[in-house]
Amino acid sequence: MNFVQLEYFVAICENSSVSKAAEKLFITQSALSQQLIRLEKELGTQLFNRYTNSITLTASGELFLESARTMLFEYNNVRSMITNDDKQLTIVVTKTKSFITLSYLLSRFASQYPQINIKIREVDSYQVEETLHHGEGDLGFCYNADDNGLVYHIVGEERILLAVSPNHPVYERLSSDGIYQIIPFEQIADAPFIVGTSGYLREYTQALFRAHHHPLHTALETANPALLHLLVAANIGCGFVGEISTWLSPNRIPPARYCLLAGEEDKKMTIALAHHRRRHITPAMRLFIEYAKEYLGSGVLIP
Repeated sequence: MNFVQLEYFVAICENSSVSKAAEKLFITQSALSQQLIRLEKELGTQLFNRYTNSITLTASGELFLESARTMLFEYNNVRSMITNDDKQLTIVVTKTKSFITLSYLLSRFASQYPQINIKIREVDSYQVEETLHHGEGDLGFCYNADDNGLVYHIVGEERILLAVSPNHPVYERLSSDGIYQIIPFEQIADAPFIVGTSGYLREYTQALFRAHHHPLHTALETANPALLHLLVAANIGCGFVGEISTWLSPNRIPPARYCLLAGEEDKKMTIALAHHRRRHITPAMRLFIEYAKEYLGSGVLIP
């Protein structure tokens, strides 16, 4: 058994497919299959149930996956400590929200530190912490700071805004130039709302309506925060968003307009960069954390 085989095994698990894993690993499917067969022979057990169009982990495979990830994490961590690599940095982002944040940070950071090779790992919103736990990234953008084995570096804050659809009665009274008016909860209480399938803003929306003892009319749920802006613009409903995500605007349809709620003006979300508690902090990681603190904290990235 070797670490390459462990990496191949984990890649197959993540993609639920030998062919997709081979494509991402830039090797042939037959070569990957041979490595898997050798690993199973050495372990003396079958790791996958193989079907015509899919594969699933066996009970032995489930157990081995946890161990494989632990071994890979320790190996990569030790290798990082020995080399003290200041030229490689893997950042874990969600496919929407934190990808937008990183987009504004990346160009300036890359020009300032051209020697650092940055890789981006895109995951679903609920997978950032999980990916860092598995040692499959150096730093990840998080919007909470739960103590779950990760270390969080608060790098900034963003205001929570209400995105209002063009057909809502208060829409015409709202500014479209980045100046946010404050409206009372009662004016939007009966509007249909678009909420996330998970995450901080979903919990915030639900808690807000509970605090006002008012039922929440959920028009739609989405796992894509960037899509929420388009759904609001398309008159599906209203929804809460982070200020940074408003920098992207829809085309060809009237955009949503944004405001603050009375009593909620000071409510903000923290933006944190997290890493595994036992992860060796490389110079590249430290540089990016300090850079993000400086630029997100100062607000100079806002267009």
